[in-house]
Amino acid sequence: RLVVREIPLLGDVEGQEERKRTRIISERTDDHSYTLAQLAGTLDLTGDPDIDGVLALFRAPIAIGGG
Repeated sequence: RLVVREIPLLGDVEGQEERKRTRIISERTDDHSYTLAQLAGTLDLTGDPDIDGVLALFRAPIAIGGG
């Protein structure tokens, strides 16, 4: 199901570039390299922010203190 979910996005080159462009924090034009910022508030388990956002809803809260 995950692959089928991505098929429409494969042809949307402009959409993919727009999503990346908002996360660029550094760029070198001669070597064609860039650095992307981490997505805030995501687990980054799958690399897909939509899926990671859903998984974040089901994670256990962080335990603070001793017990």
